[in-house]
Amino acid sequence: MAEPKQMQPKDLVAIRQRLGFTQTQLAQELGYAGKSRISQMETGHTRVPPRLAMLLRRMDKDDQLA
Repeated sequence: MAEPKQMQPKDLVAIRQRLGFTQTQLAQELGYAGKSRISQMETGHTRVPPRLAMLLRRMDKDDQLA
């Protein structure tokens, strides 16, 4: 099975905005204690974990189908 495609920071920002979440709201939805982890991923200080990237792409796809 192929490794999920790495998500770029700009892609994370775009998906979050399409879903209508603030950084804090997305962090809560994903089970993070605060928005700092989302901020770090969006600025490129930490990479988006492959499984999280896959989940976010699914959430985005499902939202666009609704």
